[in-house]
Amino acid sequence: MEQELLAAGIEPIRISGTDRYGTAALLAATFEPGYVTVYIASGTPLVPKPPFVPMMPDALAASARAGAEGAPVMLTKTFDLPPVTRQTLEALNPPSITIVGGHGTVTASVEYELSQIAPVTRISGSTRFETAAALFESYPTGAPRAYLASGEWFADALSVSALAASEGAPVLLANQSRLPSASREAIVALDPQSVRLIGGTAVLDDTLMDIIRDLPTP
Repeated sequence: MEQELLAAGIEPIRISGTDRYGTAALLAATFEPGYVTVYIASGTPLVPKPPFVPMMPDALAASARAGAEGAPVMLTKTFDLPPVTRQTLEALNPPSITIVGGHGTVTASVEYELSQIAPVTRISGSTRFETAAALFESYPTGAPRAYLASGEWFADALSVSALAASEGAPVLLANQSRLPSASREAIVALDPQSVRLIGGTAVLDDTLMDIIRDLPTP
């Protein structure tokens, strides 16, 4: 891959740690000061029933909000704060830390460790759909658009997160043919001018478009 980029006249730069936690820490260290919080989410993939693939929905949803705020997203294990994450947080000395996800993904013991570094708040719901919706509760209403991605496949939510962050737009999650109540309520409350479904009908089918068209306005 690097040789192909060089051949195209592009100088690649690799940011890589010994694992996903180290890579996230290295990326966080490149951020300019001035952000008000660092987002922490589980780096332990959820493994749903086949044919779905492992994913980290809380980290994906958090990336859109964090990107809009110019803030980093770092990863933790569910039961243990990786040393590289702790060391980087101590070096960054952020004003606050925001955990994304419930105690089933980031335990109280990890929250306590984080609280020794900076004041901690937690954004969570009982499901990945509720957590994603909770992340964007404070967003202004009437935004140009909101994005809806699969909560069962990770690739589309990952792809759209940077675009959503650049627009200050929320990324909400859905099942293939069902709009979870948390996402439904978030769309109604946010009242965006449009909702863009990300991905083909194999991940989000046309039923969702009809459901969204029929949603009431605030």
